[in-house]
Order: sequence, then C-alpha cells, then structure tokens
Amino acid sequence: MTGDPFDELDRGLLHARHLDARAPFRRLGEVLGVSDQTVARRYARLRESGALRVTALSHPGLLRRRRLPVRQTRPSNFRPDCHPPQPVP
Repeated sequence: MTGDPFDELDRGLLHARHLDARAPFRRLGEVLGVSDQTVARRYARLRESGALRVTALSHPGLLRRRRLPVRQTRPSNFRPDCHPPQPVP
C-alpha cells in the first residue's frame, strides 16, 4: 500500500488525542466538526487496526494523586497492509 492510509479526520483525531489524551469524544467531535459517535467509531477502528496505541506511564510522585499520564501514539512502522486487527484482551 502506498501513500497515507489516514484521511483528514483520522489525522485530526490523532493530533487532538496527542494534545489532550483525556478529552471526551463529545469535545473532539465539536472541534473536528463531526458527531461524538463518529469520533468513537474512528477511535475504535484506529485502536483495533493497531494504528493507535494507548499506553499509561506511571511516576511515583503522581500515584499519590491518582492521576496517570496517558500517551497515544501511532507506531512509526505501522503499515495497515501488514498489521491485521488483533483482538483486544
């Protein structure tokens, strides 16, 4: 597969999640100009395809406040034609 596998909405969603990983789908939909259901479906599709990975990083000082930073990334070696969807445990 050649070219960018992501459309404008996918790129907008990835960028928005990079800026604020905890933003609710409703807010993301408002910013991106689509419904919260569309954002939720796109987010699920990106995660299921392996295009988006969510990881939590812990820091001992932050654990006392019960807040964990969350990082969502697109793997640099991601190619949709080589990464079939994997079941989520």
